[in-house]
Amino acid sequence: MIGSSRFSLLSLLYLSYAFAATKDKPHHHSGVLKAYDGKQISYDLTPDQQKKLDSGNPIIITTEDGGKSGRGFVLQDIEAPGSICLDKISDLKNYPKMVPHVKKVEIYEEETFANGTTHYGAQFHVGLFAMRFSYFLKLTREEKYKTFTWTLDFRHSSDFDDTVGHWQVMPHPSKAGFTRVLYSTELKLPGWVPRMIVSFLTNTALVEATGWVRKESEKDFKKLSSSGGSTDSLLSAPSTLCYTEDEAGAHYDSICHVKSTMITDEPPASSSVSVSSEEGVAGSSSQDAAETDLATAGIQEIERGGDGTAAEEL
Repeated sequence: MIGSSRFSLLSLLYLSYAFAATKDKPHHHSGVLKAYDGKQISYDLTPDQQKKLDSGNPIIITTEDGGKSGRGFVLQDIEAPGSICLDKISDLKNYPKMVPHVKKVEIYEEETFANGTTHYGAQFHVGLFAMRFSYFLKLTREEKYKTFTWTLDFRHSSDFDDTVGHWQVMPHPSKAGFTRVLYSTELKLPGWVPRMIVSFLTNTALVEATGWVRKESEKDFKKLSSSGGSTDSLLSAPSTLCYTEDEAGAHYDSICHVKSTMITDEPPASSSVSVSSEEGVAGSSSQDAAETDLATAGIQEIERGGDGTAAEEL
């Protein structure tokens, strides 16, 4: 048994080395997961889910596909302005100080356009259990939509087979001074990676993701408030403009959000982030690639308490 375990460990270390991330060659494909398009995502909540959010707990939805890939979806209310939340989410250089398991982030590209949209290229180094992963991302902050999205940067070879992700910040529908944050991500790992890594990344890591944004955003806002700085311009009143509610639950309409956005200028087409339009991959202009329908998903929901330790299946 010991010999077998040693062999398995050596094999895993060999595979980790053989598939090591590098900038010196392109990734082995140009995208297999559906990319988020940078626009906001609609969502539905049951009355029970609304109560969970109102009590300060996140709503977490996860799916796994064959043990090597998974998609996660989280909603969290944060007592801080949306501008502070989005600033924290896009503060890549300070991720090692704020984000669990992130050891280092190297930003190798950054470009901001006249309408406020910013494109980044960055290499991430993360540690999970006894394993280390490195991967290259193309990330976009969209001021127009209040989103932060990413895909792999396929010009470089990453340890992850594929990954896509999306953050969005929204005014809270009923609480003044609060922001509702949505986080959604999908990850596909190579076959040699243990299944527990996928489970961790699509369950525990989701709670940690919104948890660090809440902690850092609320800390910065309290610090700003206590220092005597003006916070009036940062605070937004509750908004039900794109939010409807009845006895069946609540719905947030992303199409309404797009229509209510007055900014119309876009970055030059040649600078837009997109993913190859190969079969099974959505380009950056396809909004339905990013839509997650909570009402019909038919997947398991995991609810955790504020400390992230208690779990129950609904």
